[in-house]
Amino acid sequence: MATITLDHVDKLYPNGYHAITDANLDIRDGEFVILVGPSGCGKSTLLNMIAGLEDITGGELRFGDQVVNDLSARDRDIAMVFQSYALYPHMTVRENIEFPLKLSRMPKSEIQDKVAEVSASLGLDEYLDRKPAQLSGGQRQRVAMGRAIVRRPKVFLMDEPLSNLDAKLRVQMRAEIARLQQDLGVTTVYVTHDQTEAMTLGDRVVVMRKGVIQQAGSPDELYASPTNLFVASFIGSPSMNFMPGRLRGDVVSTGFGDIHLPESLVDAASRATSESVILGLRPEAFEDAYLVAPERRDQGMTISANLSLVESTGADRFVYFSPPEVEKPTDAARDAAREAGVDELGGELVARLTNATRVAGGDTMDLWFTPESLYLFDGETGESLRTDEVRAQ
Repeated sequence: MATITLDHVDKLYPNGYHAITDANLDIRDGEFVILVGPSGCGKSTLLNMIAGLEDITGGELRFGDQVVNDLSARDRDIAMVFQSYALYPHMTVRENIEFPLKLSRMPKSEIQDKVAEVSASLGLDEYLDRKPAQLSGGQRQRVAMGRAIVRRPKVFLMDEPLSNLDAKLRVQMRAEIARLQQDLGVTTVYVTHDQTEAMTLGDRVVVMRKGVIQQAGSPDELYASPTNLFVASFIGSPSMNFMPGRLRGDVVSTGFGDIHLPESLVDAASRATSESVILGLRPEAFEDAYLVAPERRDQGMTISANLSLVESTGADRFVYFSPPEVEKPTDAARDAAREAGVDELGGELVARLTNATRVAGGDTMDLWFTPESLYLFDGETGESLRTDEVRAQ
């Protein structure tokens, strides 16, 4: 197996485009790491640099103690699984899986044993004599994975392998990939643009934007302690709500009125560079005030919401509303939000409630939340103030 170290890695194209900037990341032996971010953020470029398919223009890439910057892809002992499957159409499933073993001149008896083992683990036994054209998308993806697994490389690299599958099959294949990676214990780097996929699959998730690693941490760390506005808005579905606010001591003025900050946030507020802050509140932090036990109500804040839209998913109700008033954001706060991809501060908000709530668009209801669930971001920089976050490492 292998550890992977990115030490100030850069990718600069001849036309001056900086695709990857100062990437630093330590991937542990056997770890399942997800690279996630919007289209064009550099995640596939970074994966291709690890694979040896893209040149590194700065810094060092190491497998264990070996610098592999100039090592060809074939000499890195990696296996890749692509979105397009990349199967040989004229070969059967068996021939596709055994192909890399034949290239390595492995004895025929060993090849048969390894193909049988991989085929059984992926549920491909009944398809071994079929050709790719006779398979479904999910079956083709399993064949592509089998061809990668059969070699038992040091590193698996997967570039959006589930993008071509329908929603139900994606969930099924996610579970299969997670199980296989856990069973095999092979260091794996997986690229996706789907944050739900990233959060459910990885030991650790690396969030990227514009070629820069924004934060690396476990799914729980990214959700609970986002390092900046971008990570906070990208992780979580629906996305975090954001509102402008103004600090005055241990009180922050918002569209909901004045909120007295709990002790856990007073220290965070003291790190703000100005009175201007941006408040974040996850949709699931809200509760239907009618359903909150009386003994809990005094521990939080109740607001009146005029609902513009209600969506039901069966298990949840998503209610959309606007704050009664909007604290006018500073130009710097507005710019910090736009830079993070947050188009509007203090616009429509969303609460995620249980299906016990019976409301419809146009209704007015009371919503409840605790100040402890607030996130605070600097109104000048967009950096989180709430905790000492887990930084990209």
